[in-house]
Amino acid sequence: MAIALVASETFGFADGNGDHACVFPTGAPAVDDLDVLCVNSNTVVTTPSGFSLRVNATNSQGAYIYTRKATGGESDTVTVTTSGDHNTQVTWSRWSGTDTYSAGNFVRADNSNNTVLPATATGALAATGMLVLAFGALHNHDGALATAPLWSNGFAELETVTQGSAGSSSSVAGLTGYKLNAGTGSETIDSVAWTNAVRNRYALWIAVTAASAGEPV
Repeated sequence: MAIALVASETFGFADGNGDHACVFPTGAPAVDDLDVLCVNSNTVVTTPSGFSLRVNATNSQGAYIYTRKATGGESDTVTVTTSGDHNTQVTWSRWSGTDTYSAGNFVRADNSNNTVLPATATGALAATGMLVLAFGALHNHDGALATAPLWSNGFAELETVTQGSAGSSSSVAGLTGYKLNAGTGSETIDSVAWTNAVRNRYALWIAVTAASAGEPV
């Protein structure tokens, strides 16, 4: 069965030290739905309960991708906890028709103003029909916040979110894009450019295989 996007939403906050509840607008997942969290923060983030950490890029900021495959009984809310009340953004997406997490990685560019991600690619993928999710985790804006992302190489925009003020070293942004039915060839993760330069630019990605035909999803 082909992988399909069920829903997505963004959350921005600076009150996560005492836990911040992010409520999924479509409610709890169905069995076998895959929930994905792309999180970028001015501080360290604790892995949310029930989720698995897939990619962890930390240095000037804390950028993460978490996944959870629903088995039944999951909540319609995820609690995100940060180390102090710092600017944080969460991009949530839900997918049907997935099988398992396959691969993921990241590359960082620190203290280097630009409007593109550092170059990186997936390398050969495990199968056909895969979901590739790309996450541009941006941090530290000398001027206006990042805006107007333009995706290329077959990636579609999923969500864009900012948190914090223009000209702030603690402001964050999250640009997420996705590609369905990816094959076994390498996919270019730095397939996005935006307006307004950002100092810290992290490119994260995950790849997920599709469920076999006839398998319950």
